Amino acid sequence: MKTLLGTVTLLALVACSRGDEASAPNVEFAPKPASATAAAPATSAQAAPSSGNAVTLVSADGTKTMTVVADGERVEVSVSGGARFVGERDGDKRRYRNAATGAAFVEVKLSDTGFKVRTPDSKLLWKVKVDSDKIKVSDNEENRNPWVLKTKYDDKAKVLDPAENEIGEVKYYRDSGKAKVKDSSGSEVQASDTGRMSPAFGVSLMNGVPEEYRLIVMAELLARGI
Repeated sequence: MKTLLGTVTLLALVACSRGDEASAPNVEFAPKPASATAAAPATSAQAAPSSGNAVTLVSADGTKTMTVVADGERVEVSVSGGARFVGERDGDKRRYRNAATGAAFVEVKLSDTGFKVRTPDSKLLWKVKVDSDKIKVSDNEENRNPWVLKTKYDDKAKVLDPAENEIGEVKYYRDSGKAKVKDSSGSEVQASDTGRMSPAFGVSLMNGVPEEYRLIVMAELLARGI
């Protein structure tokens, strides 16, 4: 009798187990959609060399980029592999500091006819005078022996050294939105494809002006809409 009861119990348990399997849903683990695992593609904003108010000037070999961002009273300027400077308006001055260290770099004294780049304690470094047909950059108050941007041409601006030798030009290609900086032999030195046809790019040829000050002069001219 005990054997018979054990057999009946075992059969009942097996039947229940099969019933549970039949009623359980057949769940499969579907693979994750590709969009969940694939990295998001780079957007056009990420790929673009500049955006918004940014203006870039890239060397012909592509190894060096100068970037200027003018946003209202604030100006940022940088060169690839070098320092980045931030200038903020304070009355009739814009005070630039090193973005990494916070150290004061220069102050720019603004006026209707141009500006002066000065040390943080207001000693003159470079004076920039803006006329209707030219821009002068000199290291003295009287504008003696200036570097000059001749701006009277529709399709270009010429760059002259203090001895009045033509050392290059900024050529405008309005159809493509490009501006190219060329040396005296006509070889391309730098180019900008941000749509700005600005003589300010010619400041980059003024090799008698230290590069960090060239950046500030170019940035201030661009900030003035030149």
